[in-house]
Amino acid sequence: GWIFTAIVVHLTMSGLCASLLVLLGENTTKLVPSISQRIWIVIWAVFFIPFTFLRTMHEVSYVAAIGMVSILTLFAVVSANGLMVGLTTHEEIDHDIFVTDVTRLATNFGVCILAYNTTNSAATLVRDMAKPKHFVRVSRVAYVIIYAIYTAIGVCGYYGYGRKLIEHPILDSIV
Repeated sequence: GWIFTAIVVHLTMSGLCASLLVLLGENTTKLVPSISQRIWIVIWAVFFIPFTFLRTMHEVSYVAAIGMVSILTLFAVVSANGLMVGLTTHEEIDHDIFVTDVTRLATNFGVCILAYNTTNSAATLVRDMAKPKHFVRVSRVAYVIIYAIYTAIGVCGYYGYGRKLIEHPILDSIV
């Protein structure tokens, strides 16, 4: 059983890492279009390889702190941009109150659930915590923060851009 579980976890994590590299390459290409997306993916892969050798969550926590700063910066930029566009635009913004496409609703729900998926890392987090008994309380606070950030970004972006976000992501508009 543990061999099958290890294979599934490693394949899942490899897929997530590949997806992250593609997203980073795509978004960096928007910022610096003179370099192709494939080259950006290779650059990001070379940049991230040293992080795979971090052994404990204590070491990872320093990198995670940098990640939190970048997430909060992105939150501020996207939210401010969505609010600014929503308040200053003179064109009509289309909004949908209800999603009529069941497939899109299922996809959005899947993305939302994936954002809260800690199955692969929960055991490692608990093992490396100074006080493992606090895991439940700490994870609840973390989920509230994540939920608040996702909701605020979604609401502000949707307020400013409405249905245009389906065809034209907000990062394209900012860049």
